[in-house]
Amino acid sequence: MSSLITIGVSQMEFIIQGIKDAGINMSECSLLTLNDQPLSNLPLSSHTFAFIFGYFIFVIVTNKLVVKNALLISIVTILVFIDMVYNFNSCAQQFVLIPLIIGVFSGVLWAIIIGKRNQMIPQEDKASKCSVSKGMYKCKIKRTGQVVKA
Repeated sequence: MSSLITIGVSQMEFIIQGIKDAGINMSECSLLTLNDQPLSNLPLSSHTFAFIFGYFIFVIVTNKLVVKNALLISIVTILVFIDMVYNFNSCAQQFVLIPLIIGVFSGVLWAIIIGKRNQMIPQEDKASKCSVSKGMYKCKIKRTGQVVKA
């Protein structure tokens, strides 16, 4: 849904005119085309990476899982940065900021909407003998009626 917002914004007159004035040819950078025209005048890759970034950062920070997910945060940040630099230098120049902003806000909004039903966050299962402590599952396993010690 948020990609459609970026596509819709990319069809606005000020974007199209700005791209023409800057001499940008998005057909060289856009993999998705419709009738030999780019589907979006803004880079959708930047939008996608920014969505993932916004979603992950919001979930990780609000659940105090930053230290355990430092590698994931680093990788996603590097991907966003590389994509942003590439699109700025090769395709969209300053217009790369628009899909980045839409993507980050959409990712955060989606994380807020799904809230506690988020499958990224370990949750207690009332039916099992498992509990969650500091983001880790702890389960009591029984064999022949006795709790097995780890």
